[in-house]
Amino acid sequence: MMTKSMASINLTVGIPCSNRPEKIYDCISSILAGSTIPDEIFVLDSSSSNIFADIKVKIEKLDVNNKVKIVHISEQISPSEARKKIADSTLSEYLLYLDDDMIVEDSSIEIMMEMIEKNNDIDILGCAVLEYGIWRDIGFKFDIGVIRNSKFVSKRAIRKEWMDLHSISLLGVDLITQPPFLIRRKVFESISFDENYKWAYEIYDFFFGCFKANISSYVTKDAFVRHLPVSYDDDNFKSRKVLFNKEGKEYFSSKWGVTPEKEFQKNKYVDIFYQLLWKYRKKKMVKNKIKKDGVRYN
Repeated sequence: MMTKSMASINLTVGIPCSNRPEKIYDCISSILAGSTIPDEIFVLDSSSSNIFADIKVKIEKLDVNNKVKIVHISEQISPSEARKKIADSTLSEYLLYLDDDMIVEDSSIEIMMEMIEKNNDIDILGCAVLEYGIWRDIGFKFDIGVIRNSKFVSKRAIRKEWMDLHSISLLGVDLITQPPFLIRRKVFESISFDENYKWAYEIYDFFFGCFKANISSYVTKDAFVRHLPVSYDDDNFKSRKVLFNKEGKEYFSSKWGVTPEKEFQKNKYVDIFYQLLWKYRKKKMVKNKIKKDGVRYN
């Protein structure tokens, strides 16, 4: 429920999207139907011209209170570029990033806003993500060490089920691996999204920079969104993602002087093995609900 003090809060929801008109329509519908805020929904669209025209017509019919601002750019840009452009294009005190394939649950935006307003030490706030009936890892903690004379960074995952088990509503973390995350405007005075990333590692980079700059990140299990990802049909894009992932790792390592843990795998066959192993482990974790220590390493 929105309090009196929240009535003057200036919040923008920023949503990058591209070539998925049904997804962005459903995302915005969930916000407008379930929330009395935000003041503005900023959609940065890089779809083809004909798809953008379809998106614009659909959203204009939906947006009875004129809260949605749609900006179209003709070239395809990376998620990192899109998030930076959204931050640079708004002056809101708070910015909530969403992806277009997310459905916001009723009152979740109000819950997150009220929580960050009541806690001045929270700079960034994430929430739970339900993906086809399975709760994603709600947050991560960084571990930095040395392997074979090389400095590395790994991450420990925190499960929503563990927070439920211990009745923890709000928890400090180092990394939130995907939207939604609610950010105070002042954060961008110290750090921003790095446009050098083309797809992979851009969020990892952003939160590692926050970690180094002592910008505080938290997650709450009291709000959540439904994530409804779909496979990409473009085979060329699939092959480029492999290249973007490799380039992102290399750039991250050179920028920060630490190597993400997976860099120590010997070859692609070992990488495939670990991916298959994680799929098995994830199924086992869902079945058993939670490990005793509430975390996993990856």
